[in-house]
Amino acid sequence: MKVGDNLGNKSCGLPRYLKLLLFAFPLFILIFGYVLLFYHFDKLLPNDYIKKLVVTFYLVDYNIGICSRFILGALSSALKLKITFTLIGNLSRIVFIILLVFISVLAGKVLYATMVEKNAYCAFVVLAFIFCPYAILCYVHWIGFFDIYMYILTIIAFLVLDKKYFRWLVPLLCVLGVFTHYIFFLTFFPIILALQFNNLSECGKSKRSNIVLFTVTAVSGLFSSVYCIFFANRTLHMNESQFYEYIGSKINFNVVDNVVREYWGTYLFNNYHGSNFNGSIGLIKVLFDHKIIDEGTILPPTFFTAACFLLIFSFFWVMCILKASSKFKKFVYAIFALVPLCDILVMVISVDMDRWISTAIITEFFLLFYCLIKKDTTVMEIFSRRYLVFKVAFIIIFALDAYFCYELISGIMFF
Repeated sequence: MKVGDNLGNKSCGLPRYLKLLLFAFPLFILIFGYVLLFYHFDKLLPNDYIKKLVVTFYLVDYNIGICSRFILGALSSALKLKITFTLIGNLSRIVFIILLVFISVLAGKVLYATMVEKNAYCAFVVLAFIFCPYAILCYVHWIGFFDIYMYILTIIAFLVLDKKYFRWLVPLLCVLGVFTHYIFFLTFFPIILALQFNNLSECGKSKRSNIVLFTVTAVSGLFSSVYCIFFANRTLHMNESQFYEYIGSKINFNVVDNVVREYWGTYLFNNYHGSNFNGSIGLIKVLFDHKIIDEGTILPPTFFTAACFLLIFSFFWVMCILKASSKFKKFVYAIFALVPLCDILVMVISVDMDRWISTAIITEFFLLFYCLIKKDTTVMEIFSRRYLVFKVAFIIIFALDAYFCYELISGIMFF
């Protein structure tokens, strides 16, 4: 057994058809749910004035400067795409389906690992994630935005984290995430860094390579974030009026309206990173009043639902800390419990509460998934029969998820 409370891989005697089913089942659920929503896509997309803003994400490129948020436009320019509303709408659908495919692969990998351990209760964790409106379904509301791309990059990094050669792509994936949107540094990047830190417990040559990889990832993520946040706007070759004239010349209809001017003027030319709330009282009020999607649903406020998830996860990691046999693993579990706090800082500089609360929930699910895949002995012991309370907790979460998904889908489709 390796140092760090990890069990070695066990051979799996599952039939081939069952292995395929474990990977196909999450994909079926995810694609089926999206197909239900597909015919009501217009109800999920942002308002018309926001659609123009989304289009500009694919118009800005590195001819303007080397800044965060420009990577989608740079790829569009490199491929010489003729940007239209129809193209961006179809591309957004395709990218979202790609996200669902990656999520299904991840979910299938966790199901496979838990079936090998013959711990079917762990499957409820996967189902809770699949049905969680704040982990997957809320991103339908942000189709076309940077969040989808950052989510995909994070899943790819997760899947290659233990691959002998492909794991060295993780620092590059993190830099791409930061250049997609610098908010990646406080939302998805901590997940990757925490998982790499967990791998430092391994022995031998792998430990040395893990230390190097962790260092390279941390340094590349930190430096690229500092550059994009504080120095990127110094590379701009255009003033604000030239900027709007440039993106307007790349499309045959007018996309420059007040929302576009406010967004790019504020975050690009004024390099604004301050609070959007009226002090701490304003932040608390938004937390308690905000709902993931207000129209046509009776979902409870985002904060209360997210608090249920995060509270259970916090107790779970506390139990892991108490049961861990080494001080290093205790420290790792403490980090796992505290990583979602990074999203609090994001909440202070943005009013899109569901986006950052959802990343906090995704963070905890991903950390737990990795422990299940690695067959972490402490985590597996928590899921043993002696800790029935956590099994019941995740089953309750799954039931709540299913109810919230029903309310969200029925609210969109039938009300």
